[in-house]
Amino acid sequence: MILSRNLIDPINHEINFKLVDSKNTKNIVYIHGFSATWSYYKSFFEQLHKHGYNVYAFDLPNHGANKDVDHQYTFLEYIDYSKKYIKDLNLDSFILMGHSMGGGISTAIVNSFTNIERLILIDAFNYGCSNWAMNAISMISNKVEIPNFEGWFTNNAKTPWFQPAKLALSLFNKDALALLKKEFENIKVPTLAMYGINENIIDPLAAFNFMFPILKNIKGSTFTLIENAKHTPHYENTTKTVEVITNYLK
Repeated sequence: MILSRNLIDPINHEINFKLVDSKNTKNIVYIHGFSATWSYYKSFFEQLHKHGYNVYAFDLPNHGANKDVDHQYTFLEYIDYSKKYIKDLNLDSFILMGHSMGGGISTAIVNSFTNIERLILIDAFNYGCSNWAMNAISMISNKVEIPNFEGWFTNNAKTPWFQPAKLALSLFNKDALALLKKEFENIKVPTLAMYGINENIIDPLAAFNFMFPILKNIKGSTFTLIENAKHTPHYENTTKTVEVITNYLK
């Protein structure tokens, strides 16, 4: 078994993570969300590993240990970065899993690989949830309403306290949204979409209304809600999330 060092420390850990056992024949590649890092989900990865899955994850640039202060990445650049990481793993087959922004990245790249067995989206950013930025900004800035969130992002993009502004704004670039819509509508692999039942950032009803009409036509696909969880069910209710995922993958 191979386990990256310093698992708990989100600042001082390795950029790439793998939890691998030669006895395990199934692989999961995980892509984290906005302002997160793979190291937040140690217990989740370990539980998946106990169920017989090798787990691979990585820090996107300017997240966790992957610091690149000379360049502010956009959502579309993260898509290209994630593709390269996965290609370099050179896996025969794998299950692609993404959370929040990472779910959007997973949606954008799933049709680029022929060796993906299943897609698992956890509270994924998606075309149907265009109000996500408004909610996120309101939480970050402690403002109840921000009528012009694009202008607010732009005006604050150069302030040292909000470095992710360019990335967050790029999520709502018309090209990014068009890509998410097109790629989700063309998904062929069985897909599990899940959201915390008390989700407070991405509207699960909006996600359902966009996703379900497509998922119902993909054999082996489903949409579900996780009890006692908000935006991070794999952290807030790890055991139940693992149960739902492993039962789905049987």
